[in-house]
Amino acid sequence: MASFEIALFIIPAAVSFPGTTVPLHVFEPRYRVLIKESVRLGHRVAVCHAKKQIGQARKNQTAAEILNSNQDSYEPQRIFSAGPVEITDITADGRLAVEIRMDGRYQIIEEIQTIPYRLARCEKYEDEVSVQREALLKRRQAIDAALLKISQTAGDDLDQTLTSPEWMAMTPEDYSFRIFEFIRFEPDLMQQILEMQNPLFRLELLAKVLATESE
Repeated sequence: MASFEIALFIIPAAVSFPGTTVPLHVFEPRYRVLIKESVRLGHRVAVCHAKKQIGQARKNQTAAEILNSNQDSYEPQRIFSAGPVEITDITADGRLAVEIRMDGRYQIIEEIQTIPYRLARCEKYEDEVSVQREALLKRRQAIDAALLKISQTAGDDLDQTLTSPEWMAMTPEDYSFRIFEFIRFEPDLMQQILEMQNPLFRLELLAKVLATESE
């Protein structure tokens, strides 16, 4: 299986999904280096949830000190989404606005660098189980129904997206990730969903959680 060198942008409680675009405001020195080198070298960048904190920044820093020093450090989750990064803006003081287009899920084979940022050799993390279209579509319809109910209560325009031709044409597999453009759960639950390799199980769990929230 092919391997990829992926730079790890570790953010506690940040779980990203394939097919989504993640905007970031980058100010720490190590992560500014990460972004610039990833653009130069063509590395994918992962935005990954943290397992635990392993280092703590100094307290009561000024804005200038925060901008010029690395902050808390974390151990990354081993499975995450990643993709190519684009710098969309650079401020006068060097902060970066970036967008990362998540093109798939990956898992760490080995870490090959920790300073100034973590770089890992990774492989694709794919679904393993194929299931019947009918079962997938049934779970998807249940999720859409729950989301429409929530949308009507909240008074937003989510229903226009859910009934658009582009959304309706999406495969259930892609849908099980792209849905997180509109909904967010507790981070560890989203990490659990990200790691599931059976699309039907992902949709069943989504439908169960949303049905509870829409009651």
